[in-house]
Amino acid sequence: MFRGNYKSKNDVGQPILYSRGDVVINQGKVYECLDSTVESPTQSPSKWKVTGVDHPITGSNPPIKPIENQT
Repeated sequence: MFRGNYKSKNDVGQPILYSRGDVVINQGKVYECLDSTVESPTQSPSKWKVTGVDHPITGSNPPIKPIENQT
């Protein structure tokens, strides 16, 4: 499920648990969660995979499964 920009904590300050299949944007790249974690893709890269986007996302609604040159 697309969860938007990666956040470490929710509005009340509790850690957010990401589950397998969750998709987030972190530092301009789209990541898919491979295993449940509260850590970011940069903190725990083994639990996340880049979905193929190698350039920053600039739109407000990025594609979940992007393809090359998609705008």
